[in-house]
Amino acid sequence: MSFYGSGYGSGYDYSYSSGVSTIVLTVLAVVLSLAATILLFILVIPDKKREKLPKFFQIIHDICNFKGLLIEKLLKVFYVFSTVYVMFDGVLTWFSGGNFGRNFLTGLLMIVLGPIIIRLVYEALMLGIILVKNVIQINNKLSGKSEDPFSNQTNTFNNFNSNNQQNVNQVNDTYQQPQVNYDNQNYNNQQQNQQQSQQEYVPPTSSKFCTFCGAQIDANATTCPHCGNTNM
Repeated sequence: MSFYGSGYGSGYDYSYSSGVSTIVLTVLAVVLSLAATILLFILVIPDKKREKLPKFFQIIHDICNFKGLLIEKLLKVFYVFSTVYVMFDGVLTWFSGGNFGRNFLTGLLMIVLGPIIIRLVYEALMLGIILVKNVIQINNKLSGKSEDPFSNQTNTFNNFNSNNQQNVNQVNDTYQQPQVNYDNQNYNNQQQNQQQSQQEYVPPTSSKFCTFCGAQIDANATTCPHCGNTNM
């Protein structure tokens, strides 16, 4: 009786200690997972951290940010494996026991039709993956734009007005500058003409005629510069 009692007690104690250990390890795993998650979100996952990370952590960064689809690579592996397997299985079917003609036809169909069927199934799965990749690329291209649908139109309108204003200013500068030069040139020509006319102009003085030779001489002159007579 004591033998059974001692055996039952030892088994119960072992189960209890095992359950406690499992709970402790589970709590410890949760705490470590939370700590690792926080560190990843602070040190690895942000985009601005990627360039400074080692190569291994850059791969982790890309995986956590879903920059590459793991299912695409796995499908490629399964596609190659399935295609090679079907072809080898078709060849080995020729050497299996039984009717040789039936085995040869079955192996030939497996070699010819097997890769085609696998390819069609693979392409059907890849269509969904390609669609998801295109959506991700579109979202990445649109991520830098504002959520306001009218903001882009406003910016476009402002840019259009700015460009038009620049073009108008360029046209005005092109046509106004020669006009200013032309006015300055006219003004300079007028000033030069006035100076020349002032230099060439001799104000008129009173004159008289010599009574001896009839030449026109100054009214105040007492001697004719032409004939030399005086007392005119």
